Amino acid sequence: MKLNWAYVTAFIVLFFISGVIFMVVKSFSYKVELKDDNYYEKEINYQQVIDGKQNYKNLNQAIRVKDSLQFIVIDFPTKSINANTKGELRFVKNDDQSKDVTFGFNTLNTNYYTLAKDKFVKGFYDVEISWNTNDTAYFTNYSLFVQK
Repeated sequence: MKLNWAYVTAFIVLFFISGVIFMVVKSFSYKVELKDDNYYEKEINYQQVIDGKQNYKNLNQAIRVKDSLQFIVIDFPTKSINANTKGELRFVKNDDQSKDVTFGFNTLNTNYYTLAKDKFVKGFYDVEISWNTNDTAYFTNYSLFVQK
């Protein structure tokens, strides 16, 4: 049996069109989320984040984020913590926005902060840490894998 080029071309075109249709249908099954709902306001105020990162860099001490069996421990640099410290810990799960966790904290008397792991699910988190001490803003971010 001899193949005609018209049949081969028609088969290739149909295969391509069916592939495109499959990809379009498959793409509708994925959940698409923004990292932040109010990203525009955050972009306008991004200079504060840049200043906070520079202040953190000038500390010459790093924050340590540790994942133990039952807790997540965040160890702050001792130079940046006193009785007037206020801040926010934001754990962003990029693959599911409903699993994001935010903690606010005031007046750390110690240089570490302990979080129970019951509010977390297993997986990667982007940890955004921002705090103010004596009108000096600090900001840093980490990647953390939480194990259950």
